[in-house]
Amino acid sequence: MIRTASRPPHAPTLDRGPRASLAAAGLLLATIGASLLLDPQGFYGLGPEADLALLSDLRASGGALLGFALLLGAGARFPTLAGSAALAGTVLFLAYGGARLLAMVLDGMPPTAVLVATAIEWGAGALLLVTTARLVRASATP
Repeated sequence: MIRTASRPPHAPTLDRGPRASLAAAGLLLATIGASLLLDPQGFYGLGPEADLALLSDLRASGGALLGFALLLGAGARFPTLAGSAALAGTVLFLAYGGARLLAMVLDGMPPTAVLVATAIEWGAGALLLVTTARLVRASATP
């Protein structure tokens, strides 16, 4: 008899929808995070005379986004991490979007590119919020 690798009956699985949501959000974060970490001047159009403290902060936030990207990627790959990853991604994207809205109130309207980024952050946050709700609902059913 030929043995094939199979998943134990009690092992959790992850549907394609949540997996795709986590993977897409992780890829978005990885792209932005890597750009900020490796080339903050190019990402924001800063000149070579940019303040070193600002560059350090931009690179640090890029590294943090890469860390979240890894978490979302792990959630897409490992079902036991999916709920935590989706919740973390929800908080991150909605916090970024909310902070941008506050900045608009305090500082005025930003350039169009920032408005687009805000819409993407709110969209990704909403998608991950729905994903989180689906995962919680699925884990609550016996």
